[in-house]
Amino acid sequence: MPHTYNLIDEPWIPVRVRGKPSPRDVSLREALLRAHEIERLIDPSPIVTAALHRLLIALAHAAIAGPADEDAWAAEWARGRFEAPVVEAYLGRFHARFDLFDAARPFYQSAGLPIQVASTVARLGHEYSRGNNSLLFDHSFDSRPPRIEPDAAARLLVTVQAFSLPGTITILPGDPTGSSASHLVKAAVVLLQGATLFETLLLNMVDVDGIRGRPFQFDPAEDAPAWERDEPVTATTRAPAGYLDLLTWQSRRVLLVPDDDGMVRRTVIMAGFGFPPGLDPHDYETMAAFVQRDKLGWVPVGFRPEKALWRDSVALLQSTSSGTGPSTVRWLGHLKAGYLDEDLRFDLTAFGLSTDRAKVFLWRAEEFPLPLAYVDNAELLPHLEHGLESAKEAASALFRATRVLAEQVLSPQGNGDPARIRAFGDSLGAERAFWPALDLPFRAFIRDVPTARVEAKAAWAASVRSAAEDAFERAARIVEETPGRGHRAVAEAAPRFEFALHKALARLLPEPVPGGGTP
Repeated sequence: MPHTYNLIDEPWIPVRVRGKPSPRDVSLREALLRAHEIERLIDPSPIVTAALHRLLIALAHAAIAGPADEDAWAAEWARGRFEAPVVEAYLGRFHARFDLFDAARPFYQSAGLPIQVASTVARLGHEYSRGNNSLLFDHSFDSRPPRIEPDAAARLLVTVQAFSLPGTITILPGDPTGSSASHLVKAAVVLLQGATLFETLLLNMVDVDGIRGRPFQFDPAEDAPAWERDEPVTATTRAPAGYLDLLTWQSRRVLLVPDDDGMVRRTVIMAGFGFPPGLDPHDYETMAAFVQRDKLGWVPVGFRPEKALWRDSVALLQSTSSGTGPSTVRWLGHLKAGYLDEDLRFDLTAFGLSTDRAKVFLWRAEEFPLPLAYVDNAELLPHLEHGLESAKEAASALFRATRVLAEQVLSPQGNGDPARIRAFGDSLGAERAFWPALDLPFRAFIRDVPTARVEAKAAWAASVRSAAEDAFERAARIVEETPGRGHRAVAEAAPRFEFALHKALARLLPEPVPGGGTP
């Protein structure tokens, strides 16, 4: 008997419902019809969470046929929920296209792929170990592949289309010998989050007539999400036909192979659509920020193991010649002018991976408050930028101080091995202690700058000073226990560090008023 698992009806999306103590899974229908009651999607994987949001944004967009402009958006926002008859009509029209195991049109898959080349379903998920993949999240093996429920398979299926790594995969005659990475792999996918899933979905919808501020323009007449498109996915390059096509981009041809009991252990995965040369993601991606680099052009802002993303928060919000924030953030600038109260505060969450050569080193989600006052505000954003620059200068002062400590211990005459000095300085771990200590203070800083600028900057300066001094003192204690010149090294480094730290934080503090006090 053929298996069936329709994502419109079956619960597979993990959410937290307002007023309920435990998370639960909901179907696509329930996710839209109860979006005003659902607080958050809560999958443990950041990239699954990002991919599910992109799917739901596209589905909501298609179901309500818009919103096509600011007025239509404001009408939806004021209603506070998606209209049930409109949603039900759309889901009924395309119901058959959402069956995970449909013989002719399996959801987000390509029917007819050769199942004789199927391999472990672990190939769909970065969290599973397989082949020579790093054993970071999972302890299954190729000889004992995981056996997963259809709901988990559906989540991995949606995610692999958005976050596929590059590499050689199963091919058919005429296919390319390898596949490029999905365009989101290097990017921090930025999501604006409201108080409910309804608000979150609506906040991340841009007008479908064109992405404002981007040179690449979509043609709404040609646009459609993956489940509405009739042409098969092939291993070819093409430009996205539109915004909804992009949100549901099929970077891989996939076919799930269910066991007799409906569980999934095997899958076929092959190259799908790629982007043609010269088509820059900066020109069309709505949920990522980009910065311009010499010789590299526009590069997505992404995650790095050694650096928290909030340190790049200015790049996520700005629109200048050297940086472009997500279109969704800039879309808020249009809505702020007459449609949203400037006192509103949302959350900005970024999801993504850190990868190198088709290996995943980490996945991460970072969230910080986003007062609407920042959006499209050329006067306010520099205060945030100055705060981050001061913290960076404090980190530089800390770095130089640890080098002085290392030099005074290993080479007081100044003729030591630079590599050995650098290694000893790094081993003190001062910077590794400094930045994490600022994680929570930064959230207070970005929250308070719009309403209490002077106080917020002073509090941030105090937090930066405390974090830097604590990190230096830890390093100094290690050095003082070193036989020989430990105490002398600290005596040499401490005054220089305090002077440099004071200079780094000076711009955050108010200028003294002649005769005493501050302005």
